[in-house]
Amino acid sequence: MTIKQLLKGIDRRVMTINPAARIVTAISSLARDDTSALIVTIDDHLVLGILSSSDVVKYLNEHGNLANHLLVSDLMTHDVISCETTEKVERLESLMIEHQVRHIPITDQGTLCAVVGTLDIVAFRMEAAEKEAGQLRDYVSGVA
Repeated sequence: MTIKQLLKGIDRRVMTINPAARIVTAISSLARDDTSALIVTIDDHLVLGILSSSDVVKYLNEHGNLANHLLVSDLMTHDVISCETTEKVERLESLMIEHQVRHIPITDQGTLCAVVGTLDIVAFRMEAAEKEAGQLRDYVSGVA
């Protein structure tokens, strides 16, 4: 199953922020939009980085507080792992596990089109398991 198929069942809204934005603005966006990651981009197409709530917490743990002059580019993860819509869902899952990340930007021919989180994967897998269980019940009961 491809990522494109997975995207049919999820909210494809992508929360973005400019790398030059102040970190306090990013924190407000994270809280207001009830999300745990913002894609860092200038043009809403090219992924420059990702800022997660974990990035903010790690910074606070190391430095104790957030200075007013801090920018998103100061805290964001620069080396972002992404996937194309044509790749398999299994590839997406293995990247999340291998790199211990909870969000992966998805691109369509290099252009940002979605972000998939671990909860999206769980919901996708649960739906597939329920569908398979229903098919097995139908088969066993002779409905199929």
